[in-house]
Amino acid sequence: MNKLSKPRLIAGWILILAVVAMLGMAGAGKFFGSAPPEVVAAMTKAGIAERMQLIGAGALLTSVLLLIPQTASLGVLLASAYWGGAILMHFVLGDSFTTPAVLLVMTWAGCALRGPWLLGSFQGQKCTAQCQA
Repeated sequence: MNKLSKPRLIAGWILILAVVAMLGMAGAGKFFGSAPPEVVAAMTKAGIAERMQLIGAGALLTSVLLLIPQTASLGVLLASAYWGGAILMHFVLGDSFTTPAVLLVMTWAGCALRGPWLLGSFQGQKCTAQCQA
């Protein structure tokens, strides 16, 4: 098995940490009720404000799953769903959806750079010693 290059691994972690930071901040704001007023207004306009705490909890859980190598493939799926929902909401409200689209690409690119084994777990492959790197 080929060992990943250090720059590739670092680039992957940088992308994932940036995504986790954005997802964590967005999730914490929604979960703890400290989301910016424009976020609350947008979610109210979309008719999902009563689900804000649940959405925030999902974002927080997803950010944790992305960090743990053994659960990163599940984290990628959940993050994809979260960013897809954000893209849809921005699109429906007529806002720019560039930021969540870029974060979606960063999520997948970061995981792919961290190691193909992260995405290999979709096929039931076992995590190797590289998971611990």
